[in-house]
Amino acid sequence: RVLVCAPMPFAADVACARLADLTAELRRDFSSGLRENAAAGDGDDAPPPALEPFVSSTRKNVAKECRETPSADAERDWTMVRVNDPRRDPASVKSDVSRFCAASGSEAEAALHARVVVASCASAGFLADSLATPTASDAKTPLPRHAFTHVFVDEAGQATVPETLVPLRMTSASQTRAVVLAGDPKQLGPVVHAASARALRESLLASAVGT
Repeated sequence: RVLVCAPMPFAADVACARLADLTAELRRDFSSGLRENAAAGDGDDAPPPALEPFVSSTRKNVAKECRETPSADAERDWTMVRVNDPRRDPASVKSDVSRFCAASGSEAEAALHARVVVASCASAGFLADSLATPTASDAKTPLPRHAFTHVFVDEAGQATVPETLVPLRMTSASQTRAVVLAGDPKQLGPVVHAASARALRESLLASAVGT
């Protein structure tokens, strides 16, 4: 399960569109290679699946199965969902990304069962509480119930530290294998106008690489 985030909504749209195009292209290339191998009598692998939109109306049984057994294979279907802030104007969503967008109110279900979730850093916050389970009464922070195995933050050099930390709430030491901050810390950094918040002008990526 992969979470892909970017500071700005349109940047997250671009990531979603490129992932969809890439997996479809890989499938075509792989299938073409299979045909060549078959003609030569070599190879019997199946082509990798392309990412498709998560459709909640057709997955009630899968949703039930995944709630009962979170590690079920059904949860690993190759679906991708784009999670938006409910206040976002639908007209601002890239046209080729609209089919991946979760319906308002279904974001948590879609994120729980999709293989890939794409969101802006801020919009990922809508999922954090839904994907966490309450802890004991003496604990202050919920524990991740369905943490992502991989978290990618694109354009991390332009995100403030708080923005970057939002998707990192959905990681856990036992389930998460990698957290990747991608970007160029020497280009445009976080845009912060308030003098009182000037400490936020350095991104977590820039701080991590010591620029």
